[in-house]
Amino acid sequence: MSGGTFRIPWVLREDAGVERRREWVRLGVPVPEGLLREADAVAIVDAADCQLPGQARALSRWPDATIRWLLVDALADVPAHGVAQFGVLPAGDARQSRQPDAPVLKLEPQEEDWTVDTGAARFRLCRSGEALISSVRVGDQERLTPAGVTVRLRGCSGRLYTAVTRRLYVEESGPIYARLVAEGVFRGEDGESALEFKARFSFVSGATGLDLEYQIRNPHAAYHPGGLWDLADRGTVLFEDLSLALEPAGPVNALHWYAESPERLRREEPIPWSVYQDSSGGENWDSSNHVDGQNRSGVLFRGYRVRCGDAGEHMLIAEGDRATPAVEVHGAAGSIAATCEDFWQNFPKALRWNGAALSVGLFPGESGVPHALQGGEQKRHRVFLEFRGSGEASCLAQRQRPLRVAIDPDWVETSRVIEAFVAASHDPNAEYLRYVNAIIEGPHAFCKKRELIDEYGWRNFGELYADHEAVRDRGSRPLVSHYNNQYDFIHGALVHYLRTGDGRWRDLGVEAARHTIDIDIYHTDEDRAAFNRGLFWHTDHHMPAATCTHRTYSGHNGRGPSYGGGPSNEHNYTSGLLLYFHLTGDPEAAAAVLELADWVIDMDDGSKSALGLIDPGPTGLASKTVGDDYHKAGRGAGNSINAVLDAYQLSAKRAYLDKAEELIRRCIHPADDVEALGLAEPEYRWS
Repeated sequence: MSGGTFRIPWVLREDAGVERRREWVRLGVPVPEGLLREADAVAIVDAADCQLPGQARALSRWPDATIRWLLVDALADVPAHGVAQFGVLPAGDARQSRQPDAPVLKLEPQEEDWTVDTGAARFRLCRSGEALISSVRVGDQERLTPAGVTVRLRGCSGRLYTAVTRRLYVEESGPIYARLVAEGVFRGEDGESALEFKARFSFVSGATGLDLEYQIRNPHAAYHPGGLWDLADRGTVLFEDLSLALEPAGPVNALHWYAESPERLRREEPIPWSVYQDSSGGENWDSSNHVDGQNRSGVLFRGYRVRCGDAGEHMLIAEGDRATPAVEVHGAAGSIAATCEDFWQNFPKALRWNGAALSVGLFPGESGVPHALQGGEQKRHRVFLEFRGSGEASCLAQRQRPLRVAIDPDWVETSRVIEAFVAASHDPNAEYLRYVNAIIEGPHAFCKKRELIDEYGWRNFGELYADHEAVRDRGSRPLVSHYNNQYDFIHGALVHYLRTGDGRWRDLGVEAARHTIDIDIYHTDEDRAAFNRGLFWHTDHHMPAATCTHRTYSGHNGRGPSYGGGPSNEHNYTSGLLLYFHLTGDPEAAAAVLELADWVIDMDDGSKSALGLIDPGPTGLASKTVGDDYHKAGRGAGNSINAVLDAYQLSAKRAYLDKAEELIRRCIHPADDVEALGLAEPEYRWS
């Protein structure tokens, strides 16, 4: 440490009406230059400066090698409907905790698996094979059958593929939080599916459950003749079902569930049961936002339905609009429970009990149409699993309504980590603040605009409705148009979250970031260098998205040499994703920033173009703006330079800084006639 004493203040807010005891929270905090050199030199404390169970690590450093962003994990207590103050201090300034020590997470590698001991449960994760988790022991009781936790994919022909792990590794570890990652493919009797998966397992000290983030990706190129990117091209993978399943060890004697609220818990005999969310349940649930590759509706009914009974005798026992459900099965040793984050928002989704196994339908077969994953597209789902002993209280409701965290805006301003940052309380421009605040409250709030075109479903949730494109539309229903992080909304939302501490800004920013990472970035290396790992533009101006989803150009809107295209340098925004990474530690965000920066380098590399054998020099694709003949100051070059500088801040790799210098030299010269560049024309230079 090099900066003496300090206190970084942050706050937790509980708004679900449930007392939180030793709940895991994570936040990224900005640190002034020169203040802190090592992450293990701090303590996380409560309002009385008593040390909490926690850990910290550096995410970014200043040029003098001191920490710029610090990622903090802690186990915190907050009363129901309460607000609690916390801080980060030099370790020597913290007072001794008044509570018993939390058990230290233990990770033990074996030849065939990893064992994770949380102090309350032991989990075994397999290095290879079909079981993601082969064993869960709570006390001396094994909670799973030998089949363990598996994921299976069913193709449209009915063929079954099982997720098979090829690699298992530790991504992050500490005394109270650890994350392991399994990567693999889907294998069936006739070979492997075109899809691949990545599963992230998060464990917390003292917990009998885990968070599982399951990512499925189509790594192959899309087929886009004429620059048209419609669904159902030959690069799209169609499938009927993707579900996670786990079989409890021992007989099950009761089933408990709720659809919308844990206060309305219901108890059933352990006969087959399911809750299925088919659509958003909103007023515009059947929006044309939800069409398949043939431009037909992909939703069957409004909201969710709960059924029970054996096959052929399923009885409807409940229905509604928007489910935030959980299900648990009880036996002599305790219970096993499951739920999904943002269940209805990411429809279709299902939770099921078939009499022998619990399952989570990530892409459920109950849907009326096949699921379609476009070339270069991915999707992450977060599942919460819980293995409780007899008589222990469930924590699933808390996982569905996590604590709200905020850093003191004054501290953020003092840190000078964000250029020109001013805490909202210090901003004299009240009219501006009122105007911007309309994004999170009032009749035109973005969350309300979502409802107009039903910006929900696994491919849409987190996206922003580009309603300005509908100004000229005279259709009977709102024009469906997507924003695709134009002008880096993610960065703006997260900066306003830091300025105000208002969690609604954070929600918008985080949801938009996760959507952009999964859907708007072209995750492939199999297309041309100008497109690989690029960011797709917003929906074409004044046109409906139709069947191109979030990929700009649809054959329903135009064809021919003057229509169509693909990702390009003028739509490349990385700073919001970088800030999101610094606030959350999401490794997929860091990977996305590097993807977009590598895209800049590759699109400009003539040796990777079709004419590379003739002219391997720079293509100019990274520096052009509007036309191929303009390589001066403008949006195209500016976005490219910003992307590689963000990647340099993240990775410290000299190649990114070298590319920034190359583009600056290419686009700016002391002899430039600045007036002649037309920089005052935003439509041709900046917008």
